Amino acid sequence: MDTLKSVGALRTMAAPSHAEGRMSAHDKHRSPYSELKGLLMRHCFVPGEQLQIAALAKRLNTSTTPVREALNRLHAEGFLVLHPHRGFFAKALSVREMTELYELGYLLLKSAIAKSADNRAVVGTSALDSLVADLTQIAVNGESDRHVCATQLEQVLQKFVSSAKNNVMHSAFRNFHERTHYVRVLYLQEPNRLRQYIDDLVALAAAMKRRDMAAAVAVLDECWKCKIQVLPDLVKEAMSRHYI
Repeated sequence: MDTLKSVGALRTMAAPSHAEGRMSAHDKHRSPYSELKGLLMRHCFVPGEQLQIAALAKRLNTSTTPVREALNRLHAEGFLVLHPHRGFFAKALSVREMTELYELGYLLLKSAIAKSADNRAVVGTSALDSLVADLTQIAVNGESDRHVCATQLEQVLQKFVSSAKNNVMHSAFRNFHERTHYVRVLYLQEPNRLRQYIDDLVALAAAMKRRDMAAAVAVLDECWKCKIQVLPDLVKEAMSRHYI
């Protein structure tokens, strides 16, 4: 794989349309950056739609300066497209970008496992047992809300990566999850996939508990291949939902 490019998009299945601008009391306490990031991750904007700073400031009940700063930051993080002299635009999902992001996520997780082994800093037995307990709880409670379920699965994987004790690696992996979250939500819509996802992570934890890095990487390889195969269909489904 020759892909180590930029480290997206998430949208809950019950996300508001881009025309809806009402915010909850909780949302009003969030920064413009956090609020805009949430809207982008939920795909609340039509792909290619220009993001008007004045309109967004009104929608978020703030001034244009923090909105402009937030958009610049989100562009740097890969959530937006910036056309010089024209402005910011919502990104469209693409099979190529999602594939590259998944390749990056795979490489980061694989490197984190190897680094953990090299440093003898593999996640401790008690921590791995705790992760397995988390996964069991997700299996019990995650059926009704795939958005929450996907977030919880991501948090478990990020704990694996944190074992490498590398903040840059962990930050890049979190960005990968944020930019692929919506595709992951769609992936988990099929019930059997949720069960398989959890089983794979339990197997990963078991391999790390045995300090069997070869087995851990084998689990990753199989997971990655399965997800890459279905990415084109997931992206197609994601894009079709913008126009319902």
